[in-house]
Amino acid sequence: MPASTASRRALLAVAVVSLAILGGCLGQSGGQPSETAERSDCPDDRITPVPYPDPPAELTNESVRAFVADLERAYVYTHETGENVTRLAFDPEPDAVTRLADGWSVRVETGLSRYSCADGTFAVGDGYYTARYFLNESVVYRIREGGAGPVADPREHGTRLRVGNATGDR
Repeated sequence: MPASTASRRALLAVAVVSLAILGGCLGQSGGQPSETAERSDCPDDRITPVPYPDPPAELTNESVRAFVADLERAYVYTHETGENVTRLAFDPEPDAVTRLADGWSVRVETGLSRYSCADGTFAVGDGYYTARYFLNESVVYRIREGGAGPVADPREHGTRLRVGNATGDR
């Protein structure tokens, strides 16, 4: 075996062992719903609401997918904020875009980490949710799904959003 290959393997072994040892210190998530760590003070910055994006001029599979991802980001920054929230980490992923006779149905899966600080105590809560959107040229509806039951139609049970020319409740 050449010396360079042996050196690479040794370096890889050291890296793997280091990550295994430090993994608990770096990640600290362990799948728990929330964790806290004592700190002397909280940062002054807080999450602020983000305006909803304008809908695309033309509704295509690609434009609807991108719009709903951006809209879900804005929705989370508007509705998951709170007095003590200091950071949100998430990446909404539209995984099912379906063209219907009267518009588009989009399912979005999102893992969300919500960081907060109160009285010098930092906490993080991790979760996962699914949202479903219905949209066309004049309306946008959203509903948050949960459980293993049948999927509700956002037009019947969701919230109508005010987005661009699509007027609604929020």
